[in-house]
Amino acid sequence: MIKKTILVGVITAAVSGGVVGADGPVAASVPPVTVPITAKWSGFVQYDASVAGGNGITSDSLYGLRSVRTDLKGTLADAVTYRIHVDYSGGTVKLLDGHADLPVARGWQLRVGKFKAPIGIELLQAPTDTTFIDFGYSTYFTPNRDTGIMLYGKPYGWETQIAVMTGTTDYGSADKDSDTHRSLDVRTIGKPFGSEFGWLNSLELGVAGSVERRIGSSSTSQLSTYKPSGRSALFTYASGVFANGDFYRIAPQFTVYSGPIGIIGEVVVSGQDVGKAALATTTLVHTAWQFQTQYYLTGETASYKYVSPRDSFNPDQNHWGAVQLVARVEQARFDHNSFVNFASGIETSTGLTVGINWIWSPSTKWFFNAENVWNTAASGQETSVAYLDARVQVQF
Repeated sequence: MIKKTILVGVITAAVSGGVVGADGPVAASVPPVTVPITAKWSGFVQYDASVAGGNGITSDSLYGLRSVRTDLKGTLADAVTYRIHVDYSGGTVKLLDGHADLPVARGWQLRVGKFKAPIGIELLQAPTDTTFIDFGYSTYFTPNRDTGIMLYGKPYGWETQIAVMTGTTDYGSADKDSDTHRSLDVRTIGKPFGSEFGWLNSLELGVAGSVERRIGSSSTSQLSTYKPSGRSALFTYASGVFANGDFYRIAPQFTVYSGPIGIIGEVVVSGQDVGKAALATTTLVHTAWQFQTQYYLTGETASYKYVSPRDSFNPDQNHWGAVQLVARVEQARFDHNSFVNFASGIETSTGLTVGINWIWSPSTKWFFNAENVWNTAASGQETSVAYLDARVQVQF
């Protein structure tokens, strides 16, 4: 995988002036100021193939390119950093991230632009670092990307983010504000235990949350449809229902990485005041959680980030890369009161996913996931469906 940082140019400012001597003005030369600009260009491609079986919801996944992205990062004057992250899949060009980061105090940075909202622990991973082909349910209850301003740092060893964002729906992305209200997003995560606690030293505990006021209308609801990638919608608000008051999320989360074993866990509670003509405003509270594990059969050290194999795939030298076993259990539960007047769909969805990932090199990884989902409607009717998914991922 090639990610080379290069000096792409400099900004040079020449300043001239003078002083007044006894015999008149005397020219004085001021050295030019040179500001270096660096850039690092990278990207990745993900090609997916999905097969669904059983009864219940059906897959609308396609065989094809899931993601085709480029990522340009760099620095200005060795202090200000920037990022331009673009996706080209589906025949369209979409700006995912575009921001500048400025140092404002010792250990603290200020980010301005469009970026991932600091809530979901799985979503905050780089898309090439995730363990499964699709996100877990809890990720679909957190905001995706949003525009705003964020202060972040690591005081006392705890990663902390405080952001004022335009505000977006669960798993929504925003390029501009849809109303005059803002969202306050806060997250902190760190290690509460020292080395004397053995393996607990690797435990990171965190909590994230957001609050805002959201007022929609019957034509612009400002509400989410809960639809995992490549699947039919689990839960959809009815026509004429709209956000009508306070909205909040809270998301306790944790990670543990010890030797070849890694665990991520997250619970998300999402509450929204909703309205509908001739009905009183009602607060609906939805919850989702997931726990995922990984284990490297080939002995690599598990990590929140991409793990390169000890020996890259090379059959001629009897090198086979890294083999990672993965498993995830998850559940989404929608407020029972939703189904009286406000929504339709599944009340509870529980999923179990197992898989094996084959990492050939620092740039190439294969995913193979098998998933079974059990759904229960508000009426009590139960259905289940199984999925088999595969992916090849190439970074450059």
